[in-house]
Order: sequence, then C-alpha cells, then structure tokens
Amino acid sequence: LGGWQKLPIPPWSARMDAASVTLPSGEVWLVGGESADREPLREVWCTGDGGSTWKELPKPPWNARARCAVTVLSGSAVLVMGGWGLRGTLLGDVWLTEDNGHSWVQLSKPAWGPRESATAMTCEGGLNGDVWVSYSRGCSWQSDSHESWPGRGFPVALPTSGSSALILGGVGSGRAILADAWSLNVTSGLDWEELPELPFPPRACAAAVVLPGVVMLLGGLGKGNRFLQDAWCAEVQRPTSQSLSIRQVQLPATLHLK
Repeated sequence: LGGWQKLPIPPWSARMDAASVTLPSGEVWLVGGESADREPLREVWCTGDGGSTWKELPKPPWNARARCAVTVLSGSAVLVMGGWGLRGTLLGDVWLTEDNGHSWVQLSKPAWGPRESATAMTCEGGLNGDVWVSYSRGCSWQSDSHESWPGRGFPVALPTSGSSALILGGVGSGRAILADAWSLNVTSGLDWEELPELPFPPRACAAAVVLPGVVMLLGGLGKGNRFLQDAWCAEVQRPTSQSLSIRQVQLPATLHLK
C-alpha cells in the first residue's frame, strides 16, 4: 500500500451498518444501512470508477434494512438477505437481482430464521452459531449442522479462495469479544478447522478484504468497547493450521481517528 487518498464526498447520505459488495465488472455497491436519524434505508448505490462518482440504482422493492447480508453470485447476480428493518423488526427474506439492480425477485422463504448482522459469502462447489448453504442461488437452503465454532454476532467472514472461507472473532455469549479463527473447506464437505492462536487482540465489527494471496484485517471493536486502530495481513492461499502466517501492518503516522 503506497498511501491513502481521500475520495470525493459521495452523494449518498451519512450512514452506518450498510453492506457492500464488489461485482466481477469492478463495480462496488453500497446496500441499505442506518441513517443519522437511526432509520433503516432502502437504497442501492453504485460506483464504477473506484468511488470518484456514484449513481443511485432504481429503488428496490424490498423493505428498508441495515445490517443485512449481501453476496455476489456467478454472472453478477446479487443476493440481499435479512437485516433489521423499521421499528427494529428482524428480517428473514431473500431477494435476487440478475440485471444490475434494475429489478428484484423475492425468493422462497428460507429455512433459516430472521436475523441481523449475519455474513454471506459465495464459494464454489444476530447471535447465531448456524451456517446455511444454498447451491441453487438462494432458492433453497440446507443447514450445515456443524458443532465446531461457538455462536457469535458481528464476525469477519469472507472467502479466501474458490472453495474455502474464513470466520474470525465476533461477539459471543455473554457479550464476550472473541479471538478465534476457523477455516472452512467446501470441497471436503463443509469441514471446519480451528486455526492457531492469533497474534492480535480479540475483536468484533472489524473490516476485512481479500487481495491476491492475502487477507487484510482492519480495526474493529475490542474488549472494553475500545476502538482498535491496527491492521494485520495474512499471506495465505487456503488458511490451515500449517499455512497461516500473520503479520502486523504498519499504519501511516498521519492517520487520525476522530
């Protein structure tokens, strides 16, 4: 990383708890979120030039929501799932668009219950400890009845290769901030493996991104509700107890959090 550049102020209003995804075309979508008035939003915004300009996509038919799960399927189709809606209602619906957000179709009611703060990811082949898998683009679901990692909310969950994924940290029972990490291998039948003890502090609500061969972890909420100002990266193809190598990334001296 050669340095950070502040982008132009976007036309969308201030918000938190929005979801974002990157499409194969390079477009980035910002989905839903919570406004400064603490109301959920029914908006989808798109940038195709790295955040220099934004346009709002047609108003979706689904209810306003924040803390929803969003994932990109093959062919640039996008799924929006769950979240919390007006008056704090937990949502359990699934919506699909296959034409860049110009139209949406509500899919059949999923087997999983309403939830917020869940994560979704696409692999080839709330406070919940459950994992649900769809092989039919969200039309039907089956439960991965694992007994591996404990239930949690606000974790990091992201694909690390075409057939593997990583779940890290979050808020567990008793509001404990967790410091564990688990690797999923889809090709071997949804097998979870706990990774070695992590070198960084426990955290929830962190940001993470996958780069070629590297996973970057940024900030989050630590113990004692302390906001974390650190960055870590793991150089890994498929994380296992033998292959995970984590090092801290030096933050720029000019970075200030306000």
